[in-house]
Amino acid sequence: MGKSLISEYITRLQLDTHSRFKLYSLGNKKKLGILLNLLHEPELLILDEPTSGLGPLAQLQFFEILKELNKRRGTTVFYSTHILTEVEKLCDRVAIIRDGELIRVSPVSDLTTDGDHFFEFTCITPGDLRQEYGLFSIDPNTEYTDGIYRLQASEDKFRALLKILGNKPIKDLNVRRLTLEERFMDEYRMGMPWKSEAR
Repeated sequence: MGKSLISEYITRLQLDTHSRFKLYSLGNKKKLGILLNLLHEPELLILDEPTSGLGPLAQLQFFEILKELNKRRGTTVFYSTHILTEVEKLCDRVAIIRDGELIRVSPVSDLTTDGDHFFEFTCITPGDLRQEYGLFSIDPNTEYTDGIYRLQASEDKFRALLKILGNKPIKDLNVRRLTLEERFMDEYRMGMPWKSEAR
């Protein structure tokens, strides 16, 4: 790695190069560790919770640097984290591990574009109408809290739910795909029956 690229990374990560290491904050120590790992432009980069201690702007630059390395040099990045929004922003494929066992490997897009939809809506008519509207037939775990209904609809029940809601006095409606974190938790619950029962 040339000096110009090192200087660029120092600037982009906002690394303080004037203080002594023992006076470094957690964030600066993390930035220095990242920089040292990038110095030899590795073909394989293994990172474990790399953004802990980084501020939002440094995180953004770090993600951009990783994407550039992947595209420019073909660097393969193994990225371990519990912050699944980072996985959605950065990764092409995801591996889910439960109790030390690899339970799923797939493209991130498969987990975020397929599967259930999440519905959240409010009605003009007051009160809990889950039974009356037949919402439990769509999702037995339909929730009603403070006037807001929340439920999931699988692909085969999506149209049925829209038909149910079509002639109801809906005030607000939000429909979205499940996030990677929600899909992750669903995958985890499949192997934890006591969690599924508690939902």
